[in-house]
Amino acid sequence: MRKLKIEATLLALASLCALALVGALPMWPSHVLSVEGAPTGYDPLTIHEVDTVVAAALQAAGEASLSAVTTGAQELLLVERHEVPKAVYASGKWPRQGDVYHYDYATDTLIHTTVDVESGAVVGVERVQGVQLPLTEREKQRTLDLIQADTALWTALSARYHTITGEPLRGIEQLKVKVSVFYADVMPGRLNPAAQLCGQHRCAQALLFTTEKTLLDLTPIVDLSQGAVVQTLGEE
Repeated sequence: MRKLKIEATLLALASLCALALVGALPMWPSHVLSVEGAPTGYDPLTIHEVDTVVAAALQAAGEASLSAVTTGAQELLLVERHEVPKAVYASGKWPRQGDVYHYDYATDTLIHTTVDVESGAVVGVERVQGVQLPLTEREKQRTLDLIQADTALWTALSARYHTITGEPLRGIEQLKVKVSVFYADVMPGRLNPAAQLCGQHRCAQALLFTTEKTLLDLTPIVDLSQGAVVQTLGEE
């Protein structure tokens, strides 16, 4: 009996630590689907339910994942209510569950964890490679930071910007940007060996415009798994 009490106490402490780390994350991903208040029927997860399923998913992935999401070595991509088959919906009763997707850059693995909301128990874990969900806001910002940190690329962008506008380019905030996931197979034959890994690696493509919506004609490809610009389309 004493052993069971000790185990229960340790489990509770682990859950509290997981929730504390979740609360310390820089931001929820842009693809968290949630509502305020008590959920009913087909409602998205509430904020409290999101906290519960994320904490359970990261705890199940291990202590390394808990800290990795906080530091940026892994990225929390999507949290949503788990969909069940139509036949289950037709029965009028189904378990309320959440799907948590996070990405491990080191192994280029998408980890999909399904968690029972009421109990906090993990009911399934799937690990896949070569599948890329939409970028989070944090990943989009990291892409732009890496572009500005690349000296040769930023020099070329600045020159192109000056040619178009007659003004110096001092920062990325002077540009309109569109950042999205990039797959190598959309441009066969045009990519260098590093960019050809995009899709296996998590990559982003950045379209850069002046405030007058003139394209700069230089399109950086950023490998977020490697943390570097791997190719710039449009370079001579």
